[in-house]
Amino acid sequence: MENTMYLPALLIATGQLSDAYLRYCAFRWQIPNETAHKLMRCLLLWSLACVPLYFLGLCLYGLTTAAYKSLLMLGWIPYLAISMCLLRHRIHQHIYVFGISAIWSFMQHNWSSIAVALFLSSASTQTVLLVHAGLYVVWFAVLFPWERRIFARILPYPKIFAELPLKNILAFFPLILLAPPLLMLADGELWHSWEERLSRLYLPLVFFLCYRYGISVARDFHGFARGKRKAGLLREELASLKNEAKSRERESVLLESLRGNILQDYRELETLVETGRRQEAMALVERKEKELHSSILRKFSDAPMVNAAISLYMDKAAAAGIRFRQKVNLPRHLAVAESDLAVLISNLLENALTACSRERGEGREISLTIQHEGKKCVLSIVNPCARPLRLGEDGLPVAERPGHGTGMISLKLFQKKYRGYAAFAQKDGLVRLLMYWRDEPPC
Repeated sequence: MENTMYLPALLIATGQLSDAYLRYCAFRWQIPNETAHKLMRCLLLWSLACVPLYFLGLCLYGLTTAAYKSLLMLGWIPYLAISMCLLRHRIHQHIYVFGISAIWSFMQHNWSSIAVALFLSSASTQTVLLVHAGLYVVWFAVLFPWERRIFARILPYPKIFAELPLKNILAFFPLILLAPPLLMLADGELWHSWEERLSRLYLPLVFFLCYRYGISVARDFHGFARGKRKAGLLREELASLKNEAKSRERESVLLESLRGNILQDYRELETLVETGRRQEAMALVERKEKELHSSILRKFSDAPMVNAAISLYMDKAAAAGIRFRQKVNLPRHLAVAESDLAVLISNLLENALTACSRERGEGREISLTIQHEGKKCVLSIVNPCARPLRLGEDGLPVAERPGHGTGMISLKLFQKKYRGYAAFAQKDGLVRLLMYWRDEPPC
């Protein structure tokens, strides 16, 4: 008897893993490969652990309708918990995607019920439940290409979930729609009436119509919110252009002063040489070499704008008594616009320098790493920050005061333009930014 419980335990665990995989497909394009592989490993390991657990449960209670439905309705909880732990700051998206997968599983359950009712109405309960569990796996295998494509596009507007009026409605809408028929199904009965089975077939049609209407409303609201954000960005850009104009004016004055200083140094050196004061002339040359070395534009890559941005903030950090470590590996030619990357680096280093300047004592250090391999780019910035970091729904720091947070604005624009992903973490008084993107032309 116990040996016969292995197969239903395996089929139930396989069906639940297939549901978890479809939910994973909804987030796959938003997360880096390392996180994706880790998530799939955790889901697979838990699925393997479920087989002996389900086996023991079925041996204890038997393959009954109540035990079978309990495993189906409660077995999803660990899978959802694993996904939410590894993909944080996406609670509403997880709830929404789970609701969609629950509706899809409910449809598969109903199709399987109709199939066993047509062909196995006189079979034993164990045979019916075993075939019913096997049909879950059959549906998944037959419809796999279509399912994966649909779930990969199930979150067409992820930024909508950052809007408070909409995210709660959209997140819980599928579950609210599913709740009435699911509660009717949560009983110990094996067979239901044909009227019940056929009425459940209307669920996909109702859901499709409501879903399309909800997405249409959300798109209109998102367009309105996006217009407001664009207006804010234009104001920020205008302020930035004014600051740049002032900066260029200061640079022009500085350049004119530098030219005068160079001319004066040249005349002084000429006088010393002509009068035979060679030691004083050599001392003047050595002093000017040191000054030139301290103000030289350092070369970290073949991108001059990136070099200028990093050099500028290295000098600012040195002036503030902050150590600056860097490791930059960029190719000669980039598909990413050099100006976009330079602006991103400048804004992020400005944020890091501001946070680091607030700290006191030893250990003030900014670490910058930019690595390029194939088409994959990784940027990492680590800086001390004792003040707790407040993250928004998108996982990015929230500006402390209105009008601030330009660095996060440029980061969001870069993410959207180059399909990037960024994650902030704070531990032991250090804030770490880890950002991924593919070195490809903008979308």
